[in-house]
Amino acid sequence: MIEQPQHAGLAALADEFFDAENTHNPFDATLSGVEGYAHLVPDPSRAAAHRHREALLGFTARLAAIPLDSLAGEDRITHRVLARLLANGIGRITHGLAEFSVSATIVAPQNEAFSALAMTSIDQEGADAYLDRLAALPDYFDAVLRRTLDAAAEGRRPLRSGVDAAVAQLEAHLATAPAEDKLLRPLAGRPESERALAIVRGAVRPSVDRILPGQAQGLSPGAGPDDKAGV
Repeated sequence: MIEQPQHAGLAALADEFFDAENTHNPFDATLSGVEGYAHLVPDPSRAAAHRHREALLGFTARLAAIPLDSLAGEDRITHRVLARLLANGIGRITHGLAEFSVSATIVAPQNEAFSALAMTSIDQEGADAYLDRLAALPDYFDAVLRRTLDAAAEGRRPLRSGVDAAVAQLEAHLATAPAEDKLLRPLAGRPESERALAIVRGAVRPSVDRILPGQAQGLSPGAGPDDKAGV
């Protein structure tokens, strides 16, 4: 079977899009098995989201300049998939879904962080990358809390059941001893494990402890019931 040649502009656009997407949410990159982003954590601020939206709009304009009818084979599929991914990404940011979706589900910020770090391949990514990401978690958690509190103050409030579940999950995480924190597992038995424990004990767990009163006191009182989940 003879492979169809790729459209050079479309291939370059796809590469740039996926790099921008993985840089914007490197946790997703790790969870998807994409290497090279394990030293990064997302910037959950509105400003970062708006910058990424502008980048996605730019990609959309470039994609529109490549007529679908001019493509053949897999390039046509690439074009249509890119169009859908770009539209979905722009929509998520435009409607601020991350601002009020407080929960204990797999897409919750704390779960993405815990899961992404737990799935990091130290042999491939390196211990230094893991330690850099671990040290950046406190700022990430603080920024997530600020954004949800800002949204709640504007009337974009989460569901009470989601907030309660998130609080219970974070309390369960802190109920384990620091030396047994699951964030330490990827470095178990390695010389960097003591440095990781110092980061977890001195920075990460205190930041998780800050989220609890922020959610319990700042979000729970005005959170909505499950039968009124509209925005």
